Amino acid sequence: MAKNEIIGRPFARVDGRRKACGDAVYGPDIKMPGMLHAKFLASPYPHARIVHVDTEKAEKLSGVKTILTAKDVPQVCWGLMVKDTPVLAGDKARFMGEPLAVVAATKREIAEEAAELIQVEYEELKPVFDPEEALGPGAPLIHEGAEAYACAMPGLIRYGNVCGQTKISGGDPEQGWRESDLIFEDRFSTPVQHHGFIEPHAVTARFDSNGRLEIWTSTQAIFAIRMALGEIMGLPLNRIRVIGTEVGGGFGGKTDITVEHFCALLARMTGKPVKMQLTRSEMMTYTSARHGCVIHLKTGVKKDGKIVTREARLLFDTGGYAGHGPGVAALGANTILGPYRTPHFKIDSLSVYTNKMNFSFMRGPGGVQAGFACESHMDRIARELNLDPLDFRIKNLISDGDTSATGQRMEAVGIQEALNSVAKISNWKQRKKSKNRGWGLCCCQYELVGMTSSALVKLSEDGSLHLVIGAIDHGQGSSTVLAQILAQEMDIPADQIAVTVGDTDTAPYDTGTFGDRVTFNMGNAVIEAARDLKVQLFSGAAAMLESPAENLELVGQMIRDRDNPEKAISLLELAMGSYFFQGGAPMGKSTVLAPFQAYAYEKVEGNPYPATPAHTYACQVVEVSVDRDTGMVRVENIYSCHDAGRMINPLGTEGQIQGGIMMGLGYALWEEVVFDGGRVTNPNLIDYKMPFAINQPKIRIAVTETKTPNGPYGARGVGNPPVLLPAAAIANAIHDAVGVRIRELPLTPERVLFSLKREAANKK
Repeated sequence: MAKNEIIGRPFARVDGRRKACGDAVYGPDIKMPGMLHAKFLASPYPHARIVHVDTEKAEKLSGVKTILTAKDVPQVCWGLMVKDTPVLAGDKARFMGEPLAVVAATKREIAEEAAELIQVEYEELKPVFDPEEALGPGAPLIHEGAEAYACAMPGLIRYGNVCGQTKISGGDPEQGWRESDLIFEDRFSTPVQHHGFIEPHAVTARFDSNGRLEIWTSTQAIFAIRMALGEIMGLPLNRIRVIGTEVGGGFGGKTDITVEHFCALLARMTGKPVKMQLTRSEMMTYTSARHGCVIHLKTGVKKDGKIVTREARLLFDTGGYAGHGPGVAALGANTILGPYRTPHFKIDSLSVYTNKMNFSFMRGPGGVQAGFACESHMDRIARELNLDPLDFRIKNLISDGDTSATGQRMEAVGIQEALNSVAKISNWKQRKKSKNRGWGLCCCQYELVGMTSSALVKLSEDGSLHLVIGAIDHGQGSSTVLAQILAQEMDIPADQIAVTVGDTDTAPYDTGTFGDRVTFNMGNAVIEAARDLKVQLFSGAAAMLESPAENLELVGQMIRDRDNPEKAISLLELAMGSYFFQGGAPMGKSTVLAPFQAYAYEKVEGNPYPATPAHTYACQVVEVSVDRDTGMVRVENIYSCHDAGRMINPLGTEGQIQGGIMMGLGYALWEEVVFDGGRVTNPNLIDYKMPFAINQPKIRIAVTETKTPNGPYGARGVGNPPVLLPAAAIANAIHDAVGVRIRELPLTPERVLFSLKREAANKK
């Protein structure tokens, strides 16, 4: 296959046949001889002192092998950013659903019965469920003595019920207010959204005959799981093996440790393999979800529509423990200005403890909440200035050479091209206005996560290639993209490349699969590993061909002298020679730390993440119809344009975008984890409303390609921006259709109808 014919071509997924034929092994599929089943006892109170735990009655139940409570497990606290999470709640429970004890039994039903027999004496404490209330005077402290917690990330700002705070400022906001002709203020509220993946969390743990811990788990980050287990179990990392099973959906919800430590502790105690598989209810009350958020925005503009200044305050509800909260607050802070020039700004973004379940990464963390607020606010400003929302955005767009809020020089800014493209495919300027139908527009700029990726490329005896990586493909098609990249570099058919992922014993280190980082960062690592392999191959071939290594090139699985193409050797011949005469296979390797520009630290305080190596851009136009009698919103058409830098696999790119749009549609219209006094009232997929295939509107997608200088062949990720767009675009379209501005998600019929009635009452 000739060069430049692989990148940019649609390829079927490398794991597609395995999954379609039922050969893929997921967490629930793992079975072992003598395996025990585990269940945890959850707190029935959102905030309570644990006075006494009595397991005597449960221990007498036939089939129960062991029960662990807080006194039986390591007295350590772990956490991704703040070390605030005990292995099991011991002194007090901080949310309803928090595990207090774990049971291992011969059958799952026995473990469940035993958990119900554990008797606990509680002393109820005053809870707090709202982040604004949690910051108020007299609010109960969720964590007394939180200042003593260690931090995994340096520079976190913590106090009271705040576990992380990011501050960003630039220009002179006070001068900006004086220069502004008009000032607009809004308050927005976004809900808790569950990941809704099909596969439940399922983990199996055992200790092998050498005393090494082995864990099979459905995860997006095998090395993060290994690190957390080492910390909790007190084991060196070389005594822990984490094997990633196939992942039946992740979306950020499988980046954290969930029940791996319970299984490991029970396996160590019993000497038996232990499996724990969560129910849907447990997943929706114990494991993580998207942070709810309250956002206050204040923006000053000139009469001609030029943005002058902005002040933003974001309060992210992080639940009973910090989790990813400080990082999500930072991402929200970095997103709240949107892709717009803002000379003066002051941003304050907080991650706040409450007595709710855990919250964590979910596709577009921080940006989804901030994007809804920013783009709804922008639409209001445009309409009150009597400006076309498209023209208003164009007037304020950033471009190459501008400086971001956090101090980086912007490059490969593709927002203008994306906005022009979406305006064209939607016929924005020629759109027809009719009764109760409206059009909404939304733009976004989001950050791509870099960090560290490593890759190994092995040449097999028959000349085929084997790519070994730690980056989990949890449905987004990353293994296919990486195979294409390797095929491009090595000029070899992609079907001659095997990809192995997800085993800490064999794979080189990778930070994890999240934040649109795999195509970008692991893609770069694969290129570097391929080039390292080629250096070795050219060195070996140079001696055999009696040609200088710098004269050699790899074309069609042949290494040849570019000045004398008849002097050539096949990869097969070279591989056989390496095995028989050089003692083994040539192996290319690389470790890539994503390049980035440092923050301007006079502007940024408390951000736990390194600066982004690249930004992603997207725009969307939505057409809706609204039933004034019922408040029902029907999305008629979605037009979406995304800048991919360069598409590696157009088939995968379109799939990512369509899936993200549907997730964003659910967030906009239906999805909300509902709480009543700290209790989740809809912990199942009947009462928790998600979109079905029949809810999918007509979607037209366009992709622009503004090559990212430091991305593989110019590529950047496209997984997160599609989720950021629909909520604001739909809210703006509702306003265009019926004249009401809704600042709270989801945009349910009840909320729309109430807004219509309130608007009518105000006009009387």
